Amino acid sequence: MRFIYICVFSVFSFFVSAQNSDLETIVKKGREAYDAGNFEKSVKWFKQAHKFDKKSEEIMCELALSYLAHGDYTNAALYSGKVIANKKGSDFAEECYIIHGNSWDKQLRRKRAQKTYKEAIEAYPDNYLLCYHLANSLYREKKYEEAQEQLIHLFKINPTYGSGHLLMAYIEYDKGERIKAMLPLYYYLLVEQDSERSEGVYDFLNNLWNQGVRVKAQRESKLYTAGVNLGDFAEQEHLLKEYEINRDTVINEVGGIKNLTLIRFAENTNYLFSSLGNTPEVNYGFYWEFYVDLFAKINRNHYSAAYSYFISDCKYKDDVLLWMSSNYQTFKKFTEWMELQ
Repeated sequence: MRFIYICVFSVFSFFVSAQNSDLETIVKKGREAYDAGNFEKSVKWFKQAHKFDKKSEEIMCELALSYLAHGDYTNAALYSGKVIANKKGSDFAEECYIIHGNSWDKQLRRKRAQKTYKEAIEAYPDNYLLCYHLANSLYREKKYEEAQEQLIHLFKINPTYGSGHLLMAYIEYDKGERIKAMLPLYYYLLVEQDSERSEGVYDFLNNLWNQGVRVKAQRESKLYTAGVNLGDFAEQEHLLKEYEINRDTVINEVGGIKNLTLIRFAENTNYLFSSLGNTPEVNYGFYWEFYVDLFAKINRNHYSAAYSYFISDCKYKDDVLLWMSSNYQTFKKFTEWMELQ
């Protein structure tokens, strides 16, 4: 009898082991398909894995994520919701809250998405991604102040999260605040100087400089006027207007660099940082205490040019390398100084 029991147990153990091996293989194939961008195949693999183990929250999370990437937002919400609904808590609930909220956002059900994010933030107050997704959802409804409140909270958790600064810039741009759109872009290019989006952000920043003012007063851009009339950076907008009208049209080469767009950008940056640092009044608020404080310090330490050329590397690598080779000690001191900030 004991022999029969041992044989049966051995067969059962082998069967379970084989099942586990098959499940691991299926999950691996699902992840490989997802990483390759084949989300339809990824869904198929994780659906198969779910049949093996219907209680696995990890598999449901993977399946929900694959559905989200594939564009099946209903099923993404369904499976992420199953994980969230676990009253005992889950190792995957935090990620599934983001998937769940995104699923509703994609279906344009903003209120439900925002309710999901807010519920998640209460449970996971240190998750800056939840703050970002809530801010993004609020932004799409043009609830700018609420969105910015979430971004400010985000920056207290993770001040170098580039997407947050980019969203802050979009909000200010939509509000018609030119300088307040420029400052987060400058910061973004510091923390994500070589990402896939950097060159596009750099062009966006340059375009904002070009939208400031035209020579004929009657053709002043609408964006500039909105900044003067509505913003708490009205004085800086006025100074920028005067600077752009009166600056020299002739640009001289710098250290053998013939890229006049790059040289002009460095000159503009130096003037902006200088004007921010020379504001006579004491100003309070996130923008002044976060962005302006840093850029004014950069100017006071005579690193505006180094900063400008550093962030310009995302588009003008050869010219920036030429500048750095001619200004090696200055750039070295700048990078060492930035590491201490």
